[in-house]
Amino acid sequence: WPLSLVKGFSIAIFEASLAPLNGRDNSKLCRVGAALLYRNKCLISKHNQYKTHPKLRYHCRYPTLHAERAVILGQGFDNCANTTLYIVRLNRNNEVVLSKPCNDCSKLIKFVNIGNVRYSTNA
Repeated sequence: WPLSLVKGFSIAIFEASLAPLNGRDNSKLCRVGAALLYRNKCLISKHNQYKTHPKLRYHCRYPTLHAERAVILGQGFDNCANTTLYIVRLNRNNEVVLSKPCNDCSKLIKFVNIGNVRYSTNA
């Protein structure tokens, strides 16, 4: 495994562990963390939150600030090109599960020119 892959997921897992449990119903409660790396250096990491940001009204429909969006806002729309975004979702039992970005996050990721996206799967 490339070191950046391990490092990126490790940081995203740690960030997810800090997040509040949230979801639409009790069966789907989860925590999500994301880390943005450039050449094996972590630029920023964030987790999902209940609040949102005014700039996101043009890019999403959901009232929460997804981890991917938080990372992009924190880094700045113009400072994400050619980076790698790592995303991890932990279920209510803290097991790593699928964390593919939603459609709105995917559009935002493309808009800011993030080069690679790596997300956890259901192994």
